[in-house]
Amino acid sequence: MRRNILLLFVASALLAMGGQARAQGTGGASASDLDTLVVTASRFVEEKREVTSNISVIDREFIENSSAVDLADVLGAYGLQVMSDHGYLTQVSMRGFTGDAHGFELGGQVTVLVDGRRTMTGNISKIVSSNIERVEIIRGPVAAQYGPSAMGGVINVITRRGTGEKPFSVEAKAGVGSFDYRDAVVSFSGEKGGFDYFASFDWSSRGDIHLPDGRVYPSTRWSKKSASTLNLGYSFGEHRVGFAGTFFDVNTNFAGRLTAWNPRHSDRKNSFGELNYQGAALDGRLSWSARFGLGNDDENYIGLRTPSFSRYYTHAQIGSGQMSYDQGMFVLTAGVDYAYYDMTQTWAPLETDTTNKAVYVIGKLRFLDDSLIFSLGGRYDWYRLRDKDVRVNRSRSDKNFSPSIGVAWLPAPWIKLRAHYAEAFLMPTVRQLYIDTSSYVGNPDLKPETSKTWEIGADLSWQGINFGVTLFRTDSEDLITTGQLNGRATLVNIGKALREGVELEASYDFGRLIGEGYSLRPYANLNFMTKFRDRDTGRKLNDVPTLAAGYGVSFYTPGNDFSASVRARYVGVFYNNPTNTYPKPEYGRYNVVDLAMSKKLADLGAGGSVAIKVSVNNLFNRYYEASKEYPSAGRNFYVGLAYSYWASGQVAIPAAGVRACRRKRRDPFAAGAIRGAATRFRPDSRITASPALADALGLFLRISRAVRGRRFPPSPTACGRVPLPARSPAVASSSVSQAEGEGLTYEAAGSGWQVSTSSAGGENRFQKKLQTSEAVFGGARPISPDTMDRRTAHVATLLPGLTGHYRSVTVHGINQTTGMGVFEL
Repeated sequence: MRRNILLLFVASALLAMGGQARAQGTGGASASDLDTLVVTASRFVEEKREVTSNISVIDREFIENSSAVDLADVLGAYGLQVMSDHGYLTQVSMRGFTGDAHGFELGGQVTVLVDGRRTMTGNISKIVSSNIERVEIIRGPVAAQYGPSAMGGVINVITRRGTGEKPFSVEAKAGVGSFDYRDAVVSFSGEKGGFDYFASFDWSSRGDIHLPDGRVYPSTRWSKKSASTLNLGYSFGEHRVGFAGTFFDVNTNFAGRLTAWNPRHSDRKNSFGELNYQGAALDGRLSWSARFGLGNDDENYIGLRTPSFSRYYTHAQIGSGQMSYDQGMFVLTAGVDYAYYDMTQTWAPLETDTTNKAVYVIGKLRFLDDSLIFSLGGRYDWYRLRDKDVRVNRSRSDKNFSPSIGVAWLPAPWIKLRAHYAEAFLMPTVRQLYIDTSSYVGNPDLKPETSKTWEIGADLSWQGINFGVTLFRTDSEDLITTGQLNGRATLVNIGKALREGVELEASYDFGRLIGEGYSLRPYANLNFMTKFRDRDTGRKLNDVPTLAAGYGVSFYTPGNDFSASVRARYVGVFYNNPTNTYPKPEYGRYNVVDLAMSKKLADLGAGGSVAIKVSVNNLFNRYYEASKEYPSAGRNFYVGLAYSYWASGQVAIPAAGVRACRRKRRDPFAAGAIRGAATRFRPDSRITASPALADALGLFLRISRAVRGRRFPPSPTACGRVPLPARSPAVASSSVSQAEGEGLTYEAAGSGWQVSTSSAGGENRFQKKLQTSEAVFGGARPISPDTMDRRTAHVATLLPGLTGHYRSVTVHGINQTTGMGVFEL
């Protein structure tokens, strides 16, 4: 098996390199998925090409053109294993590690974040899809950045925020579906005068579901599920002060398993509010942020057949502070995290608290014209677990250091080879240590679970093709799993466990062959576990499927007048108990297909439109159990109408663009250009080197440049007419002034463009107010200077109107608040 995995990896790399030869023959690469900006891997904004671990991004388009209702639906369609009992308690698994859906996030092995902060719960059904801008997924341990409970990975939900592109917008949707389903969603957003806002409200209700054989599953209805989001901010200069708040409430009848039906009434709530601040120095090298928030997570259960009452209640205080310095060749980030959880429940221990304090440092080094990236991180956690009953006064304290190191090499702009090593840990919770009920007892001798993970991978993004492969191996010690003590269930540590597997991610957009604006994109994401066993007993690990996959195809027409998607999720066999035995040793092996379509019905003028959306879930009416003995709904339908309106300021469309000249750039391979002098790897950083080292670096750079297909201009200047991006809906006014040989100034009212050039051979300065849709912690905002300042950005990403005219654009500075930047062509 290892040989086959290695051959697969080598074949993927050779295929990628062969693709480059074809790319050069067809005119070069288009905009790359590797240019996507992400924030989760290093806790600061960076391009995906510089991330040394396996990271995926689910964008808003994927979410809107699917039948997803909450985060669980989104992740399931993308290929992650999601275990749910009718959408009330839902947990997600990655690489054989599982989150905790039962009210306490530190008890799980997968961390779920919202805008970079903890949510107090691993129950992903509490996060609705209507307010999600995008989702970033890191597979593998991220303890060096986020501490405990991040052994299997991190899922960071970036919520929506108002942008200057739409000073005011409103979206509303209402629909009906099978099982008496009804929903309504409304949201408002915009930005003006430095003030940005986003507010949304989501409401739904549903009756009892029907199984594929027509049976009604009693007590699976909910009378009310509501969620709301508020995201406010005010920007001034290089600073932004904001408030973010979320609220979720569901009132349900909670069904038991069909084999032992015991319905209960339940009420689940989750709320959080925080103040946040971000700032940066004028030159963009130094940036900082701080946040502090309060939250509550509440779950109540009332037995309907057997009278009973139980409750989990958690109050949390969560804060962090961070500072980053971007010198160009290196980035250094340091910060502190603080989390305090005060918990009550209806059985012993009745009152407990958990405190987690941490400091972390994350660094990144860029070499060889940003084609070689090293990442290094470490985090030190202190935590205290306490039973607050004064008669017992039990507590436990511990500490842990989590390191990580990685490397990424880009032999060409469209391919990345990477390797990563990280350690992680999971501390036992207070409940696991001290709980005491008639059927369950805690184990005060539990040790923290630890893991070490090695992975290698490759990512390719070329001519509409996106492909990624990752091979990983995780060795765990003191694995926390279920056991028995005096006839009662408990938790125990087992010596060692092994997880090995392969992750694949692939898509291709055939729409580029149809015409501009079209998209026809098949995709597939899968996780194949080659080994997942207890190394002491040889038994399979619990709730780990051999294969979990998401695949499908989506289609969009220009202007998104019509879209359709077929998305499927497959989960292979998994065992439901650690002994692989009674009552039913194997679950899983199901394949479920969903269909969604959307059609714009009318343009109402002035930015308004109405669309209809139709979806069919479980299209082929398959019987399946996403969670042990909890069968899911059969085929069901949904029909809804959506209204959207947005107003914008005046927008200019230049008729012919402007004339600009590119400044001569020195060829670093010229004789004597490197030797004994400062080597110019990037516009703002230099490395001095000895003659011998300089010669070696020069040779390596020359080979790298040859492989990457870069050429330098043969003459001091290369002039041409630069068409500025055409934007709708209306042409306003523009002015162009030029004294031949002395420079040019261009201003387009409302467009955000300001262009000035000096005389021939001089430097061009392009300024543009960027769309405020790039996401950082806290949501979307203009691209920050610590991310883009003094770095080479791809034209198609930042300045689409310049595509095909210039190889790259060097960004010399972008104001976080205004979005204005200076670009060198």
